[in-house]
Amino acid sequence: NELKDNPSSFSGYGKFDAGYDFELDSDLTLSPFIGVSYTQDKVISVSEKDLNLHGGTDIKYNFITDGIKYEYSLSGALMTGGDFYSEIKIGFWSVVDKVGVSFDAGVFKDNFDYNYKLSVNAKMEF
Repeated sequence: NELKDNPSSFSGYGKFDAGYDFELDSDLTLSPFIGVSYTQDKVISVSEKDLNLHGGTDIKYNFITDGIKYEYSLSGALMTGGDFYSEIKIGFWSVVDKVGVSFDAGVFKDNFDYNYKLSVNAKMEF
């Protein structure tokens, strides 16, 4: 019931996953995983902590044509509490030049709402 100007706050997040890559074919990999994540948020004297277990899988397909490595992947996981995420990724990598780019689109549902992500990622190897 009191208005605060510039309140102090803290937010922390940690995640650990363990899994294994199963090579179904020379170009196709299935990677199931399980894990745990922990979040903590505090604003003034109100604090919230959350520990979630989750499990999911990544499916990756890649191949090389004319010196370009193409990679397509689909990821998804379910978490305790009904949260989930899913992501699709399309990437291109020049084997000779050691540069590449990927385009990602994802959706994440938490206790508050659905969240969406679109990103372009570039990478360069020296």
